[in-house]
Amino acid sequence: MKLTDIKNKLTYKNIFIAVMSAMTIIWAFLLLTDYESLLQTFFLKCEDFMADFTNVVQYSKNFDPYHSTTNTSAEHAYFPLSYLITGFFAGIALDCSQNDFTIWQDPVMMNFILLFFEFLAVLLFAELYEMADGTKLTKLLISLVLICSGAYITAVERGNLIILSVILSIFFVNYYDSSNKVVRELAFIALSAAAALKATPALLGIILLYEKRYKEAARLIVYGISFCFLPFLFLKGGFANIPVFLNNVRENFSLYENTIGCGLDSMLRALGLHYPNMVSFSRIITYIISALILLTYTSEQKKWKKLLGLSMIIIMLPNHSEGYNVLMLLPVTVMFLNEKEHSKLDWIYLICFILLYCPLYIENLTGFYDYQYPLAVIFIMLGIESERKLFEKIGELKICVRQTAEQSAE
Repeated sequence: MKLTDIKNKLTYKNIFIAVMSAMTIIWAFLLLTDYESLLQTFFLKCEDFMADFTNVVQYSKNFDPYHSTTNTSAEHAYFPLSYLITGFFAGIALDCSQNDFTIWQDPVMMNFILLFFEFLAVLLFAELYEMADGTKLTKLLISLVLICSGAYITAVERGNLIILSVILSIFFVNYYDSSNKVVRELAFIALSAAAALKATPALLGIILLYEKRYKEAARLIVYGISFCFLPFLFLKGGFANIPVFLNNVRENFSLYENTIGCGLDSMLRALGLHYPNMVSFSRIITYIISALILLTYTSEQKKWKKLLGLSMIIIMLPNHSEGYNVLMLLPVTVMFLNEKEHSKLDWIYLICFILLYCPLYIENLTGFYDYQYPLAVIFIMLGIESERKLFEKIGELKICVRQTAEQSAE
């Protein structure tokens, strides 16, 4: 085989598929040969299986989540759309005791929940397959390795609705610029629903402002407000729940302020460097980089890079951002792999994406690595690039001012 033929086959897409497939096979082998050790890497050894869903089902009993006495009020901090979804499951449960965290042991309930998450897996797979370029085999493999990623496995084990939010966000990314008006409008509605589930995906709508589609951005805001607040009408108490909801959100922020998640401050805590000044400084850096990305990526030509900037803000900015939020990078990753031409720096992005999705990261007994580090690398790289773009804009502005002054002098 000629050297040129080898180089042609060593595309970013093929490397990603090969490495991710190998890591997935290794993880599956560990699962089969050392099940007990692998089980310990999940929260409470799966004794709190799918708790992000089953706990919320309990809160949603009688469609009165904001006054539920199960757990603390800080845990009842979702927008009402989430409680409408889980409220239907509460009606299925054989035993939905307000003070008993054993709802996952209800076989009828768990069958319905597992069917629901299987349906979500099919939807996610179909969207990724549709989004990926290449042969049918290539599209199939990309979709499979992403579905087998550590972030997705963790999201399923937690039973977190981030999966549904990501599915809706991907639909928006795929079709927000569709030539079909109906499909384009459905994409806006999908993002609004995604934001009503997890709030932060709303930032993806900024891409409409980047593209100066102000009327569509206004409609998106209307849809978003509608999906976030109109569902209150279907809960006991209606809009009177809004002050309670806002108070619960404040308590939630306070409760999870110092937990380990995706942000730069979480990385310092994971390294044991949880000194107050360092953590505060890392938060300031996060705010600065986020602001730089928002200001300077308006002129970015590559669509995947624009969406990467917005997606990283979604992941890094919140105080409490769990590892499964890496799933917000799924559409960006596929777009990145679809690119025909890459710069030398894109190798770093490729390595980071592989590390982020690798299922071995939940196998923390091996001391393999943690997801905060590749996230930090991507975020800092975007920050450096944003700074460069800012100085370029300042330089262009100076030239424009100088030329204007010279023309006035003449």
